[in-house]
Amino acid sequence: MKTLKKQQGAVLFFAIGLLLIITIIGVSTVSISGIKTQVAGNSMFTMLTYQGAESALAKSLSGGAKLSMIKAAELGVGVPYTVPDSVFDSPAEEVSGGITLSQKATVTKLNLLVQCPPSALANSAGDCYLFETDAQARLNSTGARAFHVEGWASRKLSN
Repeated sequence: MKTLKKQQGAVLFFAIGLLLIITIIGVSTVSISGIKTQVAGNSMFTMLTYQGAESALAKSLSGGAKLSMIKAAELGVGVPYTVPDSVFDSPAEEVSGGITLSQKATVTKLNLLVQCPPSALANSAGDCYLFETDAQARLNSTGARAFHVEGWASRKLSN
């Protein structure tokens, strides 16, 4: 019985210290895991908006491009023509969990060039209209957006 009275409780303090260290390691692991999840989500949003802007740019330069050029030329130099939503499959498509991707584009006539470089369609140089297409995509309710700009030239603007 005398041996019990001599013990000072060193094992108790050692165990409490060990539990404290394990708790700190566990909390920091959970915190780091949350940050990595946010980084992965932001990377996904960045890629979705990038692809959305590329898609909007391609759609505005494809089938409706001739009409967009004519409309932008009618508005004059420096006045942007907004490409109608009908050019895109849908103005806003659901990505996941209620998050939607919206796309839009504008076409602006920049200037009349004195000479176009010869192309595969026309070997002779002539007057060219220079246009700029701005496309953007946005993930609604996230704040993620992407912008893409492409310049292009056209020789003839007629229906």
